[in-house]
Amino acid sequence: MGKEYDHRKANYDQILFRVKKGKREEYQQAAGNLGIGFWALIQHGVEEYIANHGGEIIQKPEAEKLTAEERRLLTAFAKLPKNAQINLIKTLEALSPQKEG
Repeated sequence: MGKEYDHRKANYDQILFRVKKGKREEYQQAAGNLGIGFWALIQHGVEEYIANHGGEIIQKPEAEKLTAEERRLLTAFAKLPKNAQINLIKTLEALSPQKEG
């Protein structure tokens, strides 16, 4: 093994994980659309999640509890750019009746 291997072994951890068929290509495309590499996207996503959720685990809705229309809307929402997601949420919040507390 060479010097580069020794450097990597001393300075980096290797993380491997599995995803459902087709997801790898989807993630690579998303990274390319953002102008970053696949692993940079994964690393950034993990770091952002930790920073924004303070270690809390967000429970994903169970797919069987969602209707096909709800799944379609969530999928479309997830494909929107981050700023569009934020603006949509703000708009919906503004349209929602305020709870009296």
